[in-house]
Amino acid sequence: MSLFRRRSEQRAVDMSMWIAGTDGYKASKAGALVNYHTTMGLAAVNRAVTLLSGMISTLPLDAYRSSPGGGLPVEIDPAPQLVRSPSTVVSQRVWRTQLAISWLLWGNAYGLVMTRDREGWPTTVEWLDPSTVRAEQSASFRRPTFYINGSAANPDDLLHIPGIHVRPGHAVAAAPLETMKETFGLALAARNFGSKWFGDGAHPSAILSTDQIINSEQATAMKSRFTAALGGRREPAVLGAGIQYTPIQTPANESQFLETQEAVTNDIARAFGLPVETIGGSSGSSLTYANREQRSIDLLTYSVDPWLVALENDVYRDNLPGPQFVKVNRDALLRTDTMTRFKVHDMAIRGGMATVNERRRLEDLPPMEGGDELLWPPYTTVPYEGELDLSAGDEGNEE
Repeated sequence: MSLFRRRSEQRAVDMSMWIAGTDGYKASKAGALVNYHTTMGLAAVNRAVTLLSGMISTLPLDAYRSSPGGGLPVEIDPAPQLVRSPSTVVSQRVWRTQLAISWLLWGNAYGLVMTRDREGWPTTVEWLDPSTVRAEQSASFRRPTFYINGSAANPDDLLHIPGIHVRPGHAVAAAPLETMKETFGLALAARNFGSKWFGDGAHPSAILSTDQIINSEQATAMKSRFTAALGGRREPAVLGAGIQYTPIQTPANESQFLETQEAVTNDIARAFGLPVETIGGSSGSSLTYANREQRSIDLLTYSVDPWLVALENDVYRDNLPGPQFVKVNRDALLRTDTMTRFKVHDMAIRGGMATVNERRRLEDLPPMEGGDELLWPPYTTVPYEGELDLSAGDEGNEE
């Protein structure tokens, strides 16, 4: 069941009072402010969130109805509105992307149920900005009270979908923006340092020196004249009066800048459960075709699948009428080369595990007449005529 009880009447909810709000910030020990905008400005975080939310939002969804007596489920066509068109504001893909971003950065998704069907099941839901929602849980095993922009939310209208990391005794999942604050803060501080180092002149580019005694005004004039003489040109400079020009070329890695960048990229990849090379880092090993395919399987199994299970169960199964459920088509992520893919189709059809039209649908091909029947049964029972001798091969064995 969903966390909140359902209302029996169909009604629309005014969302205008929940739209306003500002994104708060948290200061890390490295001095950088960690919030949605600064964190998504990190290339590694942006890539991790984009990669995971993209897979969560674009993999195909199939809606089914369970058959009584344990029979094969029947596909629902058209799918329930919560599956095919859950929002009146954004598309289904964007709707799932918003859900995924809420999970990945705030650990929780908060949706306002806008309309329901006659039985009280949600039909359209609009996701709220998680930074505007605050939860208070007075004690363990108690339902939390939610406040949106400081106002208590009606639990009948609010849909709370926690992510993966939920502490025992709590109902709200931990927010990565908080739990990974220091990791994100270090990455932001390293990026800001690099920007100042290369852009704002965190170190002087050269030294002009002379064997004569000069005052501050003369030093300023010497620097201005030298800069004006160059004027962005690469012509040789002519110096006199004992003036020497000494360029400074301090490599950034002397301050461990590059090493820090690499380390925080690895930490961000671990925080999101992703192989580091998927977000632009280096794993230190080369990838061949064979282990690239295995990496795709690992990416689905260990990084994406927990979120897909949450999507199937917590979002859809808990908010659709009992016999209805949704399955994510994971095969769309594991497409291999054409030869291997068609061999798998052939094996599935010959093994009685799929119909021709089911496999054609995976290739975006139209159904064919008679393609909804299994061509080969999963197993065949052959009657045996005569007596079956079970003693063969048991010589020397006693009862």
